[in-house]
Amino acid sequence: MSHHFDTDCNILVPVANPDTEDILVHFAATLAAEKGGSLRLLHVAQQPSVDTLRIGRLLFHAAETAKLGGASATPHLIYKTSLMEAVLEVAANYHCKTLLMGWRRSIAESEISNSTGGEIARNEELDTLILKPRGNKSIRRILILTSGGVHSLLGIQIGDIFARQWGAEAHILRIAHVPETLPEDPELDLFAEQLYEDTQMQLEMINVNMPIHIKKADQLIPAIVEETEHVDLVILGASNDWRTGRYLSGSIPDQIANQASCSVLMVRAHNDGKINLGRVFWERTIRLNLHPKDKWEAITILVDTLVEEKQIPVSQRDEVLHTALQREQERSTATNRGLAIPHAAIENLEGVIGCLGICPEGLDFDSPNGNPVYFIFLLLTPKNNYRLYLPVLAAIGRLMQDTFMTRMLLDCQTPVEVMALLRDQSNSAS
Repeated sequence: MSHHFDTDCNILVPVANPDTEDILVHFAATLAAEKGGSLRLLHVAQQPSVDTLRIGRLLFHAAETAKLGGASATPHLIYKTSLMEAVLEVAANYHCKTLLMGWRRSIAESEISNSTGGEIARNEELDTLILKPRGNKSIRRILILTSGGVHSLLGIQIGDIFARQWGAEAHILRIAHVPETLPEDPELDLFAEQLYEDTQMQLEMINVNMPIHIKKADQLIPAIVEETEHVDLVILGASNDWRTGRYLSGSIPDQIANQASCSVLMVRAHNDGKINLGRVFWERTIRLNLHPKDKWEAITILVDTLVEEKQIPVSQRDEVLHTALQREQERSTATNRGLAIPHAAIENLEGVIGCLGICPEGLDFDSPNGNPVYFIFLLLTPKNNYRLYLPVLAAIGRLMQDTFMTRMLLDCQTPVEVMALLRDQSNSAS
């Protein structure tokens, strides 16, 4: 499976001081090089007295640094009184969908909220990565903190790219913390087991293979900071991602970034409120009571359903089917939750197309634990573009966590009933 970090589009890197931002350019070049993307290096001169020749030379040096990392880079020196306007202008003119910016001061939420940098970071059209660097040593050990949301999914994919490109070790940490519960309480053991299964399911959905550590802790922040002492880089999702969990509250990323002894990368996925399961699937692309002989026939049935319902042209049927089957041959798309998400990445596809098949008797899909699959979500996604895909994966993950919801889906007699449940799930999550 190809990774879904959208490096076909440009990455915008605001460079406040080109003389000290090599690490920022190095991170951005690594991400861009994954798929042959490019960087836009932006310095905004807000005062007429700026030494433009010196800044120009430094920007050129930064562009050469990017080339060493395998990515082309174009310097931009812009005169504007508003940094925000300059960033948005370059992002729009050069179709940048990812922003990587440095943050060397405290990452206290109040400071970010009241700053121009914070205004930029909150722009919902861009995936925003905020790097708080500490030192320039090479990255050999990466810790990825997750709470299960879409920001965390993006962070995991970015961490996977860094690990592969740098030859670094990476592992995932998720904290099991229930207020007023002792570490030896059986409820906490059950909660930790559920968190592990949920995290494993998400890794399987995005085809990332990485060790998972579930840490039981009565003091949240110290437990996380303790883990950061043994790594070179911490990657974690933005604040609103963590606030949704019942075991995390407050500005957890802010506190970790300020207390960690290593570099910290905070990740915030763009917000597309239009994406939900009720818009990806519809009545005529849902098939109930499927009884295929094997998973290959199941995938074929779902692809043919999309052809029959004119979601894809007949001329593309063989290509889509071949892509989906080939991906399944590489590694099973089944999870341990009775769920499989076969998919095909298609060139020039502007959105996500879905087809849902329900197998009431279960189907052998080569799941990791050998359990049968009851729900098959076939997804056609834009090639090399995770931006629409990740929110759909996150929504499917939330749906499958709810055992009551899965039972209701199995009990549905018509596609209309299924759609009603999918829309209810999407509305309750928004």
